Amino acid sequence: MMNPFLSSAFGWLGMVGILLAYFLSSFHILSTDTVLYSGMNLIAAVCMGIHVWDRRAYPAVLLNTAWALIAITTLLEKILSS
Repeated sequence: MMNPFLSSAFGWLGMVGILLAYFLSSFHILSTDTVLYSGMNLIAAVCMGIHVWDRRAYPAVLLNTAWALIAITTLLEKILSS
């Protein structure tokens, strides 16, 4: 297991990132069609994934892995189409 402070820091960073992306898209401040939105989701999912892996919360690991894979797919789609 990693340092509990570091694990919690990853968890908090991921939670803030996911909520911020959701807030910005919900209030039409940031379009969901942007690289920034997908990048925010990817970074947040990886951070949350690190935290839940460290805590051995495997259902949440699966959720964050899927979240990250979706973000990677949309990022690649945006980059390759431009």
